[in-house]
Amino acid sequence: MNFKSICSHSVTRNAFALGIMQVASFIVPLLILPYLTRTIGIDAFGVVLFTLAAIQLAYIVTDYGFSLYAVYEISHQRENTSAVNFLLGSIYGAKVLLVLIAGTIVYFAGFFSEYDQYQNIFLFAVFAVICQAFQPIWFFQGVERMKNITIFIVISKVIYAVLVLIWVNDVEDTPLVILAWSIAQGIGSIIAVVFIYREGYAVLCPTVASIIRVLKNAGKFFGSRIAVAVYTSANTLLLGLVSTSTHVAIYGACNQLYSAGQQVTLPINQALYPYMVKQKDWRLFLRLVSIVGVSMIIGVIFISFWLDSILQLIYGDEFSDATSVMAVFLVILIVNYFGSVFGYPVFGALGDNSFANYSVMLGAIFHIIIIGLLYATSNVTAISVAYATLVTESVVMFIRVYKIHYLYKHARVSIG
Repeated sequence: MNFKSICSHSVTRNAFALGIMQVASFIVPLLILPYLTRTIGIDAFGVVLFTLAAIQLAYIVTDYGFSLYAVYEISHQRENTSAVNFLLGSIYGAKVLLVLIAGTIVYFAGFFSEYDQYQNIFLFAVFAVICQAFQPIWFFQGVERMKNITIFIVISKVIYAVLVLIWVNDVEDTPLVILAWSIAQGIGSIIAVVFIYREGYAVLCPTVASIIRVLKNAGKFFGSRIAVAVYTSANTLLLGLVSTSTHVAIYGACNQLYSAGQQVTLPINQALYPYMVKQKDWRLFLRLVSIVGVSMIIGVIFISFWLDSILQLIYGDEFSDATSVMAVFLVILIVNYFGSVFGYPVFGALGDNSFANYSVMLGAIFHIIIIGLLYATSNVTAISVAYATLVTESVVMFIRVYKIHYLYKHARVSIG
């Protein structure tokens, strides 16, 4: 398969559509970050990032593994419209229960941190949890209609940026940042549901039995999602609970840029996963992964030369101490890419997602041990947590690559 064929392939087209969405969905907030850091200051910015991390953890609870389970099921049954419709209704029914649990946790998170004076923020955060929970990204991945995801996500991010620019003028307006995020996510969810019906599908009323069934089936993926959260979103919450808002702001600011870079390659995984489950095209997989991987390494090396200037341009002089933390995140970016792409796309094609789940669970256990040691030695800082994350991501990548090498060496799988 030549380069032209790769570019015109359906996986590449879907990945490109998702890429536009991911870039836009992070570029728009990134354009807002310089405004926020200079308008509300580093301490209040730390509060915002702490709240967004809580929302992200709640999203993982409400997602519950549906982003993996539903994509797998829908990609197999998408020709059976009635089955997909009933699955949609069952998942939405399950999410009502999950939203009640996650929303309650987020609201009371404020009482157990130094940010208890910002209760309005956590109330708005509950609204965001509700709105984000019902965005069916997994549905459009399963039917391979990535363009629809791009549209409603980009629209919601633009709305968020506009509302922030209008509403947030000083530190007293800090809670309005989260309110703007909530409203934007709500509008995005409404547009997404409209797109479901435009594609010829519908959300059918579920039964109690069907809700229990999807919760049971998706539950096997939930452990892995929580495990990933242990060494991603939970890091910001940890710093907020045991360190200072300045450390939260520095770590969170670097994590925002890291996430932006991560979202550029995430579409490769999102497009490859349903495709590899159905087609098992290893030749395309290896070539596409190699092209993206090499390009990514070159890009990271190039960025590293101007890292200090980039951070000060985006966040301002208050974030001059963030350079060393961001340098660690650049390395994590490369490790995470290879660890992710050799995860669910590969093991989904092999019909064994369980190992991909186990690998992140092992990584989470490893991360908890490292964080425990840091806490015991009173060394929980932005840079130490970043290094802990790098070690954890490296362990997950090594476990997955070693397993694939073992299967290949013992002729249990043919890749090439």
